[in-house]
Amino acid sequence: EGGEPVLNEHSITSIIHNVTNIQISAPKISIDFTGDRKLWTVLADENQLQTLFYNILMNSIEALTDHQEGKIFILVENCDLSVDNRWTLKKGKYVKVTVKDNGIGITPQNLDKIFAPYFSTKKITSQKRVGLGLSICQSIAKKHGGHIYAESVYGEGTVISVLIPAYKDES
Repeated sequence: EGGEPVLNEHSITSIIHNVTNIQISAPKISIDFTGDRKLWTVLADENQLQTLFYNILMNSIEALTDHQEGKIFILVENCDLSVDNRWTLKKGKYVKVTVKDNGIGITPQNLDKIFAPYFSTKKITSQKRVGLGLSICQSIAKKHGGHIYAESVYGEGTVISVLIPAYKDES
């Protein structure tokens, strides 16, 4: 996703709501949104974060298209990381967004590859993208000083989590 982020203070919740309000042609899929009451803001490029969450959401939707009733759960919460966190991120405050679906999931051998450019578990057609979605997400998260990771149980669904540093107002 092009260039360095143009950073401004944003509510991650409003960015996600903008993305989920985009017309999603998936009538059998419900999206359940939950967020901490007093979420911290983030210093972020709004367009880049919209791209990040749109790509995650589209992957979940594609994983659910064969389901009778697909469900996507989005949880947004404040997260205080210590120095020795498992992602080797800087100690501090982050906003964590977790997107969980009840789709087919990702096999263990593919889970390590999902952030690689051009990797896709889907058959490539003229309607399907070429596997750049999650590699773009990883690039955007890194450019914002954050992190993205995936957990999945094949046959049960996938969880994608994004950590973006919280904005610290020094005034």
